[in-house]
Amino acid sequence: MALSTIEISFALCIISSASIGTLFRLFKIKSYSKYVYSLVGIFQITAFCGFDSLHFVIMVFGATWMVTSSMIKNPKLIFGFCLGYRVFFSSSKYLGFYRDEQNLANSLMLVATIKMILVAYEVFDYRDRDEKNNQPKSYTFGVLQLEKEPTQLDIFCYMTCFVGLFTGPIYKYRTFYDMIMSPYRPISQTLWKHIRSILGATVVFLIGLFLFDMKYFTSENLLTDTLVARLLHVYPVGFIYQMRYIVAWLLGEGICILVGLGMYPNTTNPQPGKGPTQHPQNLKFGENQEKLTFEHNFKTVENIQPLTGIVEISFWKTLHHWNCCVQWWLSQFIYRSNVLPKSMRGARVFLTLCFSALWHGIKPGYFMCLLPLPFFAALEESCFYLQRKYIRHEKTRSVLCGLHWLFVKIFCYASFFVSFMLLDYRLIWKFLQDTYFACYLMPIAMLFINALLVICSYLFSKGHKSVAP
Repeated sequence: MALSTIEISFALCIISSASIGTLFRLFKIKSYSKYVYSLVGIFQITAFCGFDSLHFVIMVFGATWMVTSSMIKNPKLIFGFCLGYRVFFSSSKYLGFYRDEQNLANSLMLVATIKMILVAYEVFDYRDRDEKNNQPKSYTFGVLQLEKEPTQLDIFCYMTCFVGLFTGPIYKYRTFYDMIMSPYRPISQTLWKHIRSILGATVVFLIGLFLFDMKYFTSENLLTDTLVARLLHVYPVGFIYQMRYIVAWLLGEGICILVGLGMYPNTTNPQPGKGPTQHPQNLKFGENQEKLTFEHNFKTVENIQPLTGIVEISFWKTLHHWNCCVQWWLSQFIYRSNVLPKSMRGARVFLTLCFSALWHGIKPGYFMCLLPLPFFAALEESCFYLQRKYIRHEKTRSVLCGLHWLFVKIFCYASFFVSFMLLDYRLIWKFLQDTYFACYLMPIAMLFINALLVICSYLFSKGHKSVAP
């Protein structure tokens, strides 16, 4: 299967980033490293986005002015500006403006929108320090706060740093600052583990591309195949599309590890995107220590947990292992916001998914992919509740979990990625029709089976009691 223009651009971008990161490590570039990283990023933006890079410049310069201006007192204004410009960029084609959808500008704006909002809130948190104890009033972004307010040039260097520029992971300005200030660039076991994972995922992805037609659901072969064949094709096509993201994100994480971005002591218990959640003891980033004297990890930039996600039985919990840094951001800024009362958990989830679809782009396909997710979550939670509450037989519960994993979690997850791949709402609707809406019917059928077993178990136990002496 031939690669598209945008896939080739992604490959060249990742290869160039990895090569440059390796050169920086070999030559041990430390002085002015943030400016060098920024220059590389500017070159990549120009090379892979072309004229559309102007949108990035307008948003970053406009939001940076708002962050550093004394007239702006609330970061929500910057949030609104960045989101509004993201929506404008996504809809610019419909408004009659020129936009090349075969370059990487959309991916650039996806990452830049979140990073710009993050640094804005970090700066305002720094300004709101408690004057008495010099501590921030809230720990919105973890325990490590800014040590000084960044300048406009600092923010620009952060926004244009080549690490994660197009693929992620998302990281805070404080994480970027710690990378620049820290002298540590360890070639750790984490990097070798990532290299093995990348090679394994790449091999699986390439084999899948060779064996299966990724355009099956838009091809004429679909019309002549039976329903069973169509349903069976959902599994490999959806899985291969997942592998494409997994390979890209693992490579993005590997580049972060290569340059030392997101490295924190194990004792700080870092989390994806958020960073350390406990204060580091006897450690100050930026000290010129020659040796690494603490156990460390790169959980802060861990964006994907593929194996954990595959073995997870729950469809909804599997999503928690996917795009972890963005999920933290959505949880922090949308789900936990004060827009809706805390008691309205379902409405908060729906609002978060609406925002995620809006952030991805102004296309009906995104909403068709993301908004049905609470439907799957509600049905599977009902299944699990019936199993926990009423089904006592351990083997029966194990069989039900296996069936749920195969026909609900795996199939619905694969269907979600097929829809995400098609994206066009007409193609998604045709895909659902061609598979007879199986991704919706299977969770309903699984709930029916669980309810039927509960009823049978109740009748059996009642009949057993009636004949007992």
